[in-house]
Amino acid sequence: MKGAMSREPLSRRTFLRLSLVGAAVSVAAACGPASSTPPNATSAAAPAAAPKSTTAPAAPPTTAAAPTNAPAVGAAATAGPTPNSAGAVVSKSGKVTLPTYVAPNWASPPEVPGGGITPPGFTSYPQKVVRSVADPPGKGGQVTITTQTLAALPTAMDSNPVWQELNKRTGVTLNLNITPFADYGTTKLPTILASGEMPDMLFLPNGQQVPGFPAFLDTKCADLTPFLSGDAVKDYPNLAAHPTSVWKTTVVNNKIYGVGDPIPPYFWVHWHHAELLTQVGLDLPKSVDDYKKIMQAILNPNAGVFGIVAESGYQYGYDTINQLFTSIYGAPNQWSLQNGKLTRLFETDQFKAAVGTARDIWAAGLYEPGASGYNTLSARDAFLSRKGMFRWDGNTADIFNGRGTGGSIIPMDPPLMIRLVPPFGADANTKPTYPLYHGSFGTIVLKKAADDRIRELLGVLNVLAAPFGTEERELIAYGIEGRDFTRGPTGAPIINDQGRQDWMQWTIADVVNPAPSYFDPLGPDYVQHLVPMLKQYEAVGVQDPTVGFYSETAGRQGLIASQRFGDGITDIVAGRRPVSDLDSLVSDWRSNGGDQVRQEFQDAMAAA
Repeated sequence: MKGAMSREPLSRRTFLRLSLVGAAVSVAAACGPASSTPPNATSAAAPAAAPKSTTAPAAPPTTAAAPTNAPAVGAAATAGPTPNSAGAVVSKSGKVTLPTYVAPNWASPPEVPGGGITPPGFTSYPQKVVRSVADPPGKGGQVTITTQTLAALPTAMDSNPVWQELNKRTGVTLNLNITPFADYGTTKLPTILASGEMPDMLFLPNGQQVPGFPAFLDTKCADLTPFLSGDAVKDYPNLAAHPTSVWKTTVVNNKIYGVGDPIPPYFWVHWHHAELLTQVGLDLPKSVDDYKKIMQAILNPNAGVFGIVAESGYQYGYDTINQLFTSIYGAPNQWSLQNGKLTRLFETDQFKAAVGTARDIWAAGLYEPGASGYNTLSARDAFLSRKGMFRWDGNTADIFNGRGTGGSIIPMDPPLMIRLVPPFGADANTKPTYPLYHGSFGTIVLKKAADDRIRELLGVLNVLAAPFGTEERELIAYGIEGRDFTRGPTGAPIINDQGRQDWMQWTIADVVNPAPSYFDPLGPDYVQHLVPMLKQYEAVGVQDPTVGFYSETAGRQGLIASQRFGDGITDIVAGRRPVSDLDSLVSDWRSNGGDQVRQEFQDAMAAA
């Protein structure tokens, strides 16, 4: 699996929310601007998961990270921070100071260094894991946590030694109220929000629509600013290792409300079959013409081999809405900002060109024909079965290693050799872009409580966010040695069937993650290929400037307008509507809330 907690598990529904609902309206959107400067601090860890992927990615990246140790949200500080009357650290600009970044305390240095916003990679598992938190922070009571899971529910606590050991490590009974992902955002979470009954901790996925969200935070959730801003976060070293960009997504109305859930800023990436490229004797593409040429060379409908495997749904649009083809044309990441004016991705000439290219590829018969019925998992299996040359999909070692949704490597002759495609522009005069993700899967918010209780809860999260190479992370990612996993030839844990039943990783992943790193228990090749390639993606990466701002209209009205728009793009690519209809689709989006979303974002930016 992907180094660290393989986090490509978003559903089609969440993809839509992240990509079209006003453009990445994070449920914990900060009221401060996204930075235009990449940080040097995205480098913490989450260990490899077991070699089985149970869910698939379906969300495009939306923004990059904020500067490391950024002194303030919304404005640059002009002098050192000072405490305010509530104990929070504020800059002279009056903006809350984000938590100080402190690099993870690795058990051993990463063999493949990261840099900028690219996480580091580990090619070997530490010979000796270390304990991250010496003393349990809890006081022996219960902590109720409501969250989702993207996998099967773990074995119940009474029969699950992994869960029981986590209770010992945290010093509390972790009363986990776990709901399957498909029902969490549509049923469970709205019910909780409507009732007003808060658990001790509540996970809010990115994109969850919460009308009146700032008021909900103010009335129900603990203001964590006094406990986490500035150097205060150093009381919780594993939380201090979270990239600064993640903290930006937790700030609303100049207060820190919650702890983010870090994932790498490279969410979907561009894969190809290197073994097929060798067969046709061509080089990697450097233009759209090269891209089409490779697809034509590999095309063999009688053998079931096509140019590209994609999904057609309104949140994908045959790789237009989810930003593969738009990145080739150098398009912005969801929004662009110039002179205080926001322009939506699909209002640009680059988007129109991307749709035209997708339509040309469709007309030439280069799309794998199952696209109209695929979801992300079935499309991935088709790609792994070598039904297409190219694929825009999750950044995961499962794909690199050729593992299908059943968890087993798909046997092919010749063997699979799946690798990333370096960024390329539409032509020699076009610089490509890459849509960077802001790096947080969601936010865990805490119920209002006395200061001692808040510190206890943060201490629990600090244990659960332990980085790669620690005892706590090994427990979460693999379970208990001898029962849940054995060690492979290199010493890396290999999870077994019992471990998959006890497995806590996917559940804890939707409470809090450590900051990202990459590791593959099947060997070093994935990391050695991935990290240098991601640095090329970073070099052309662009951010969504609206991340860190809140739009009420996007939360209330965006879904319906987005579905209408996405369905229209799908029809255009498939030849059921003319390309000229794109203008009317954009006009409909604007009149159905898009212009209001734009104005709300612009007003928030101006206020900051």
